[in-house]
Amino acid sequence: MIYKRDESKFYWTRLEKSGRVIQRSTKCTLLREAKDFEAKLRLEEFGPEGPGNFATTLKEFWPELEAHWKQNCKGRTLKYYREALRPVLDFPKIADTQLHRIKQPLVEKFMAHRQAQGLAIVTVNHSIRALRRALHIAAEKFEYIAAAPRLTLLKNENQREAVVSETDFQRLLKACALTSQETLDLYEGRPVVVSSVAAVPKETIRALFTVMYDCGIRAGEACRLEWSTVNLADKWIFIASGKTKDARRRVGLTTRAIAALAALRALRPNARYCFTRHDADRPLTVGWVSHKFMRLRRGLGLPDGVVLHSLRHSCATRLGNAGANVLDLQKVMGWSSPVIAARYVHLDEARMQTLSGLLEV
Repeated sequence: MIYKRDESKFYWTRLEKSGRVIQRSTKCTLLREAKDFEAKLRLEEFGPEGPGNFATTLKEFWPELEAHWKQNCKGRTLKYYREALRPVLDFPKIADTQLHRIKQPLVEKFMAHRQAQGLAIVTVNHSIRALRRALHIAAEKFEYIAAAPRLTLLKNENQREAVVSETDFQRLLKACALTSQETLDLYEGRPVVVSSVAAVPKETIRALFTVMYDCGIRAGEACRLEWSTVNLADKWIFIASGKTKDARRRVGLTTRAIAALAALRALRPNARYCFTRHDADRPLTVGWVSHKFMRLRRGLGLPDGVVLHSLRHSCATRLGNAGANVLDLQKVMGWSSPVIAARYVHLDEARMQTLSGLLEV
């Protein structure tokens, strides 16, 4: 275990096996150097079979890792880790390698293998992120390795930068109410499958899109939103849980979000969930809503980079352009760190000019 004492500028290490305890200063001020010192000390004092020196492969570690993730991760996060790490487990050069021997050169072979299969950079990077997290857990929770290696991702990964303008958002709302024939006309002869009977009322789709666009909540948070956590009189909704612990928050409602939700409430006054289908009180799924958004986006001719999650990006950007500071955004958006604002907020020229004007005397 690496730790710091109040009276010392150096990191200290504490090793224990079978009742034998070793505590020693590493004489290092950098954490990574201290971990290297600890690894050498562990090998010297306890040998190759000491704590943290087990010759465990990634494939052998997987059952323990999966059990750990099951216990500590929510459903979607667990699914992400499973799906992202599966290609690594199917790659023998890494899967059958001892954990302490998994380094960047070996990972680069995996990257080249996946890119040769024609996969996008972002897909390959998802696997590397999952592997990197797995190795950190192996070091910090199970002590199978002294320290997790530094693994770098592929560069030039596409970032979600698309922002939906107010004009395009109004077009999107209008398209929600189109009939089957009008939708076909919108596509102007391009191939599209359109159901003759709407499975979801137009008020439901409009309200869901509006709440995401004006409140900035995640798609999953919107789909799980219950009427018991909506207060139209006091103009707020409450997000009980989400992607992180910081997702638990109260979010204010705009006038049009209130109007959209009020119309939806009048349509189904006894429903538990806000956004449901015609024939059931089950909430819409993120997958269904994403595909619906994609069909509308294609029909309107919006760029391919515009996805359902862009509504959340758009809300953060609009708040930033209106003058909201980073801490305001962190609270409203439910971010775990203000650093995330750099990925979400794309200031426009008018806001940049305003910032420049702050320096004028």
